[in-house]
Amino acid sequence: MPRATLTATERIKNSTEITTLIQQGRAFFLAPYKVYYSWGTPTVAPVRVAFAIPKKKFGKAVTRNKLKRFSREAFRLQREQLLPLCHEKNEHLNMLFMYQKTAVIPYPKLYESIGAAIDQIIKNG
Repeated sequence: MPRATLTATERIKNSTEITTLIQQGRAFFLAPYKVYYSWGTPTVAPVRVAFAIPKKKFGKAVTRNKLKRFSREAFRLQREQLLPLCHEKNEHLNMLFMYQKTAVIPYPKLYESIGAAIDQIIKNG
């Protein structure tokens, strides 16, 4: 049975890619995230994602890591909804979820928010 994780090819780790995504991608706010996304030429993974939790808002690494872990898990469980759109457009999708709130939001609300963001991207095409 394969591991159900976000693999290294499905994550955006390069800071220049993240900067380009912020500068050239589309964006919308859906509490507690500001979501940046852009379409590109097909690569290894049809959907690539990054999560940013500002150190300025959460000084403790434990809190930042917890929010990233919850966000990655919520996205991992819902990413399958984006695959038909990627195959239909024959492009890959880069996404960045930037946490904007100053309070820790519980996992069920993060799950709903990421689901709503995915739905909005699907709607906008």
